[in-house]
Amino acid sequence: MLACPRLKGSEKYSVSVETQFRARAPLSVGALDITDNYLVFPSPSPRGKLIKAPEAQSSSCVTIVGFENGVPDEEANVTRLNTKHVEPILAARFGTRSVPRTLVTASVDAIYFWLLPASPPLATNLEPKKLLKEKPGKVAHLCLDVGDNWIAACIDDAVHVIEVETLHTVVLQGHLAKVTASAFFVSSSTTPNAHEWLLSISEDRTFKVWDIANTCCLYQSAILSPSLLTSIAMSTSRFCIGSEDGKLRFHEWVPRRGNPCEPRCLKTVDIPHVLDQTAKGLDAASSARKEPLITYVNSDGSHRFDNTTAEMEEKADRIDYSNVIIALNYSTIATGWHDRKRRSDDEDGSVKNIRLIVGCVSGVIVMNPATYEILHHFQYADDMELAGAYAISRSCSIPRRCMVVTGNGFSGTINVLSLTEHAEKELDNASDDAFAMADMPLDAVVSAVAAEHVRGDWYKNVYRDCMVELSKLGIRSIEDLSAAGSIEYPLSIPTYVQKALKDMCGKSGLAPGILGFPAPTSCVYDMKSPIRPKEGKREAIQDRSTHTKVTPKKPNKQGALIDQPVTFHSKVKSSGYISSPRGKNKPVARKLISGKPRSCVTLVEKDAVVKSIKLFPSVNHGGSITSLEFSPSGLALATSSVDRSVRYHRPLSTEDTTKALIGHNGPVTNVTWSTLRTGVFNQLMLTASMDGSARLWTILQAEPLLEFRHSANTTTRPSISSRKTSTTTPPRVIHSDVLNARFYYQDRFIVIPSGSKTHMYTYTLDKPDSGSVKPQLNYNSYKLATTFACSAQNVTAVACLNKYRSHLILTAASDKSLQIWDVAECRVVQTIEHAQERAIHCISVADYENPPSAFETSFVTSAATDSIKTWDLRTGKPTLHLHGHANRHAKVGCAISPCGRFLVTGSEDNHAYLYDIRKGSVIEKLAGHTDVVSSVGFNPCNRMVATGGHDGRLRLFSY
Repeated sequence: MLACPRLKGSEKYSVSVETQFRARAPLSVGALDITDNYLVFPSPSPRGKLIKAPEAQSSSCVTIVGFENGVPDEEANVTRLNTKHVEPILAARFGTRSVPRTLVTASVDAIYFWLLPASPPLATNLEPKKLLKEKPGKVAHLCLDVGDNWIAACIDDAVHVIEVETLHTVVLQGHLAKVTASAFFVSSSTTPNAHEWLLSISEDRTFKVWDIANTCCLYQSAILSPSLLTSIAMSTSRFCIGSEDGKLRFHEWVPRRGNPCEPRCLKTVDIPHVLDQTAKGLDAASSARKEPLITYVNSDGSHRFDNTTAEMEEKADRIDYSNVIIALNYSTIATGWHDRKRRSDDEDGSVKNIRLIVGCVSGVIVMNPATYEILHHFQYADDMELAGAYAISRSCSIPRRCMVVTGNGFSGTINVLSLTEHAEKELDNASDDAFAMADMPLDAVVSAVAAEHVRGDWYKNVYRDCMVELSKLGIRSIEDLSAAGSIEYPLSIPTYVQKALKDMCGKSGLAPGILGFPAPTSCVYDMKSPIRPKEGKREAIQDRSTHTKVTPKKPNKQGALIDQPVTFHSKVKSSGYISSPRGKNKPVARKLISGKPRSCVTLVEKDAVVKSIKLFPSVNHGGSITSLEFSPSGLALATSSVDRSVRYHRPLSTEDTTKALIGHNGPVTNVTWSTLRTGVFNQLMLTASMDGSARLWTILQAEPLLEFRHSANTTTRPSISSRKTSTTTPPRVIHSDVLNARFYYQDRFIVIPSGSKTHMYTYTLDKPDSGSVKPQLNYNSYKLATTFACSAQNVTAVACLNKYRSHLILTAASDKSLQIWDVAECRVVQTIEHAQERAIHCISVADYENPPSAFETSFVTSAATDSIKTWDLRTGKPTLHLHGHANRHAKVGCAISPCGRFLVTGSEDNHAYLYDIRKGSVIEKLAGHTDVVSSVGFNPCNRMVATGGHDGRLRLFSY
């Protein structure tokens, strides 16, 4: 294996040149192909060969190289096959069938079909099958279907589809220019006859979808690009088209609107633009580290010399090659044994390891087709020949590897490149400095842990012993500990010290300053943080009805526990839930009003069977439903509407339990429930409205408990010394619309965005006087705890967890950015610029008492025209794009299921879409609305989905 210093990449990917061959020159674009065990290319003349092989018997031979352990074996498995072509070979293509392996070769005079053995060596006396009796002409591209039953040859402005057994030929005409590429579709459960369809692209800058069995054209597109279309990559539900201007257009071809095939464009990626933006960012970062420029000033004032002239000359000497796309292919990167061991679901792993390999003139680009992210770009250096032909393997027997073959069209030099994707650093054993959690030195960590576990001055002996043993291991700092990875500690180091060292060197798997949604056990709090615990006192839970501290009571004589955290029943046979919650997030003590203690449970991970549930009575608002949410018990459901009202009811009850809360002077934009239930006020609800206020309600009365209208504090309070009501000077009133309001930190705070700021309030609810003649008069108040300000004009969405105490708040701004706030440190720990194509209008988090493990560090965002993205807090990058629903202008919500497997979103086509996150595809469309579905939600304790639309109606579905 030869190292290839001429390829520029990064540490995650590496490229090496396995071997070199010489092909016949000139080399056409479609004359190369590669599989997991064979490589084929036109044979060169005997003078120009670079390998030892028998001389060609004809000028139109092909060289077939066999692979040994995934690597081409140029010593023993090289065969020159006489193809019996008279003219030079223009195209060659392997079939998808492995036993026997099929090969098709084409030239101006004939098209031949070959049957090869499954593995090398290859016999030289093979006889081909001639597919066309007449001379086909100049063949630009070949492709075969999944079963190798049909062969499509692109000849001039038509596509000749040949059936191998009967030699029946179907000529597809209709393109106005030369057909450059074609590809067969792959059948799926929704399209069982898709294997009979063919996609073709042409220099007329359009594509067509053909039905071969019925000999008709299913779909023909408009002109896509001002540049020529060059290549196609086909997957199970999508296809990608590349063009000469370096743009990739991803299309979805699943049936829509009753049509068997109506492709729609999901995403357009401008590769030159993305690479240019990346290069500018790297140049800016490198220029910041450079020494300042030295400027020379002449005394006569006529000249000023600096090194800008040298920089201009250096830029002029550079050669910027265009990123013309020559070839595309979806390649599966096989996982290693350790990767498969970490992943319990092979299907999920296979989705994550599919890469789109893009072959350009000046380099190779690796993309993640799930997120459309350019992972890495390998650019050829100036001394390396540019690529004019490509062959990209669909899979490789060696884990984490993909074989890419490049060929120069003029010299015929072929380079076999091995592209290796290095295993990602396990977040539990991260060795990068970026994954170090603490800034404390090593000796301070050991000293603090020893003093915590050992009494008296004996901890000094433990500290010395630990430091001596660590120095023997070569560990003298946290950086050394992180770089060492897995360490076998001696028995002289106590286990509690070992555990602390593992936690400090990055066992939590989070970047510095980036916290997961579960609050860490130890954290550095800012002095101004509203969630900073009081020193020397164990924080108790405040009952907001009596201003007293509630502590768990002792067991009574009968042994029953009162006001203790609810327990989980090991098995609930009637609901379909079986797994118990993890003990990581302990529920707080609460006072139940009535009824039996409910259990927080996790969904069984099984396929969804969606059925509609008939509501009695039906809920019909007078305007569009803007949001909906189930109560923590799953028994009640609240909806808000533009008709200025909020309604809540019991969806499974056979009685009319619907109640309305009226009082806002504008459309109500959001409604949410509190997590805890207090003895006097029962369950609380929080609403936000476009009248510039947020209101706090109780389900026991029709009047609001609090109205958040001011950006700071104060509420009108009656004076004791005077009969007249005296008020303090009110602060600035919130003039902008309040689009969202959330409970936070287990109902201790209320988060309200307004304009460019996000306000966090504390509030106090007083017990109402019994027998008062003015029951609506209350002594409730609120106070501003802190404010987070962003640089954008408006905050468009906010999300935070309330079921357990998290330190993070997510906000989206009108400048398309996304901010992650750490309330403990009172600062922004991460900002994601240009998170989506438009401003984010919905952020969804798994706010459940037993959150799914997959979403402990993940969240979901939605924006118009840019689908749905799932994000990873640790990397700040999207992990998945979900397409299928229609969202062009309206604000549609999305929600995550309690099991973390499903996601539901609204749509503008009057349906709600249920996604399987692991598969990354739509599994069900929920019908029943006559207008845009704007809000959705999952029941936290039952397999139930609720949808609300602009038609003012509410629908329920079981899954």
